[in-house]
Amino acid sequence: MKFRKKATVCELVLFIAPPPDRPVSGDTPVFRRPDGTFAVFNELHKSEITLESGDYVNVTTEGDYYPIKAHIVAESYEPVEGV
Repeated sequence: MKFRKKATVCELVLFIAPPPDRPVSGDTPVFRRPDGTFAVFNELHKSEITLESGDYVNVTTEGDYYPIKAHIVAESYEPVEGV
């Protein structure tokens, strides 16, 4: 028997890195590491996941975060209206 995964609606937030002399916005789960790179903390895996400017951050229904590269979003996701 074959199955098709049900379509899900998710929240994606585009991350644009601030200049080195500016802090990361307080309304984002992204933080700057001491070495200047950026990351989100993934609670499920109890680890930091690196992301770059232009990546999207997926906010899961459980409130967790993980980055998705922009080309993956372009290939695999589409905007949803009225949800």
